Amino acid sequence: MSFSEAALERALEPLESGYDVIIIDGPPSLGLNMDTALYYVRRRDGELADRSGVITPVWANKASHRAFRLLRSR
Repeated sequence: MSFSEAALERALEPLESGYDVIIIDGPPSLGLNMDTALYYVRRRDGELADRSGVITPVWANKASHRAFRLLRSR
């Protein structure tokens, strides 16, 4: 776990109990922002399957499909 991944989790932890959904929106890149967001939405030990997840909108074209496959492989 990197410092930035831990920082986002610590920042949002006090808010989690007050919300059904927390949306993290960021630029379409495979950089630090994306890594941090994906770490935050992971399923934690003992967490039900419907309590975390990722929605990734993509364009219906070959370039977006390749980028989505790359994202999933990370």
